[in-house]
Amino acid sequence: MASTLVIRHQIGDYDVWRSAFDRDAPDRREHGCTQEAVFRGVDDPTTILVAMEYPSRDAALGFLGNPALKAAMQTSGVVGEPIAVLGEALTPQSV
Repeated sequence: MASTLVIRHQIGDYDVWRSAFDRDAPDRREHGCTQEAVFRGVDDPTTILVAMEYPSRDAALGFLGNPALKAAMQTSGVVGEPIAVLGEALTPQSV
């Protein structure tokens, strides 16, 4: 079953972060990422959310556990510890 990995972190400078994020695209693809979206906090532009789709829980965890990810976050200006949440889509219910 497909899994969505959402990572929330604080950054110092968006342009520095975005450049590093874009350079890391091959690593995300190598781990199976099929789709991604980046969100920036409306009230706090130093808050970044990245949502990534992976074909399985194991693929997402493989990416999350990759030492290159931690190194990329350090060079991109991530401040503090990121928060990662792994989820699976539920079937929508009628309201």
